[in-house]
Amino acid sequence: MKKVYAVVMATIVVATSFAQSTTDEAKKETNASVAVLTTTKDLKDGWAKSGSLAFNLSEAGRNAAWGEIKGGEEQTIGIKALIDYDFDLKYGKNSWLNN
Repeated sequence: MKKVYAVVMATIVVATSFAQSTTDEAKKETNASVAVLTTTKDLKDGWAKSGSLAFNLSEAGRNAAWGEIKGGEEQTIGIKALIDYDFDLKYGKNSWLNN
């Protein structure tokens, strides 16, 4: 059993070590992302609006065997909404990016 555990742990350690990136690669990716976010050439003068809306609905039920445990209902409904909206302003040479 100890050998199986050791093999499984060694496999997990080796597999996760390949998922790491170097510092140079991370810097390149970060600089590229910043360049994309700070580009105002494609903005026209005035306000630019963009955004997204995410809506999530979930439902869960409990088994009758859990009935004697207090602190919950038999049916549960969860609702979640996420609004992500950006307003960017460009006025001549000046720009205000609200990311």
